[in-house]
Amino acid sequence: MTFSVYIFLLTFNKERTTFSTHIKYGSRLFFESVSALSIINFERYSLMSNFVVF
Repeated sequence: MTFSVYIFLLTFNKERTTFSTHIKYGSRLFFESVSALSIINFERYSLMSNFVVF
């Protein structure tokens, strides 16, 4: 759903912005969200391991 909206915005803003900036921005957003999710999962896992240890 969001990917199709992103493609629509990409084709809609083609005359103003280039394709490479969209690729850079989209990949940065993707990697930031993945890293945030991994950090959250790591904190949750460390909390669970602390509960198991104590």
